Amino acid sequence: MTLRKNFNRDGFLTAIDAVPSDKVASYFHKCSNFIEQYSTHPSYSEWTYNKSEIILRWVAELAAEKALLDVVEEIIGPNILLWNAFLPLKPPIHRQNLDGIKMLPTGR
Repeated sequence: MTLRKNFNRDGFLTAIDAVPSDKVASYFHKCSNFIEQYSTHPSYSEWTYNKSEIILRWVAELAAEKALLDVVEEIIGPNILLWNAFLPLKPPIHRQNLDGIKMLPTGR
């Protein structure tokens, strides 16, 4: 069954290994660094909830990943426009040791 049929039937898709794991790790690192550096900045919520792709170049780069766009195209067709991207990133209330928890998918 195709992604489009699954999406139309279920209204959602489960995790898809579209982006290679090395790129996922790079974006994860960029996101983590952004949170670490700016989560206490007064403009943090503006940067994450409104047009993040304009302020954070890596968000636009992620949205333009060919492998990701191929998946989106399979679901909605080739007419794709990034109108707005937002990152609902909240810093954790409690910092805890997350050793042993798998944070990144095993991709290609």
